[in-house]
Amino acid sequence: MNAPTMLRIRGLENPLNLGPGPIEMSWESDTGEAVWKIQAAKNAEFDIDHLVWESPWHTQTTHLYDGPEPGNQERIFWRVGLKDGEQIAWSEAAWFEAASPAEWRADWLIGPVISQRFDIPGIPVWSRLSVLTQEDAVFIINGEILAILKSDHVNVFDITSSLAEGNNEIIVETGRWVAFQIDAKLDTTLDFGIHSDLDWLVEGGECRPCRDEDLKLP
Repeated sequence: MNAPTMLRIRGLENPLNLGPGPIEMSWESDTGEAVWKIQAAKNAEFDIDHLVWESPWHTQTTHLYDGPEPGNQERIFWRVGLKDGEQIAWSEAAWFEAASPAEWRADWLIGPVISQRFDIPGIPVWSRLSVLTQEDAVFIINGEILAILKSDHVNVFDITSSLAEGNNEIIVETGRWVAFQIDAKLDTTLDFGIHSDLDWLVEGGECRPCRDEDLKLP
């Protein structure tokens, strides 16, 4: 009995920036007629203390998530079980993170190169880079290059391993308008954020606010 594979949310693999709307889960299997169950949890162990939702048994290879609405940038793990008699074959864990345009705090910036050094008073255990750009842009964080293509929606990247306690540097190379923010959680109680503002502008650069209609999530 082979476990389900190719777990997807709205056709996406482990999306970091899932926007509002129904959360459709899908998967693949080489089994013919079968019955399935989905579990969603706040950790990848799916222990009872962290389980947030469990579907009834069903026969379709798609199902809508019907658990508690995830918080902004909260990771939800999920897996699919295939039942054969009394046995259940569980898939590998997949996950998704929700994002909300209401949490956006960055302005549009323009300038050929935007750079800034900043200090983080601890080792991040979680960090995300959220980007909206009108043209191809390159982000360099402590020497690590992220190439970000032009897109009409907010892109989110996991940069936890790119940041360090103490000194950090970010350089953005772009020919047109770009808006971005870095959010980091240092522990369970301390959040740390770096957002685009006037302090990031190079000489001759400009800054203007983002509008709600600028912000789109997949």
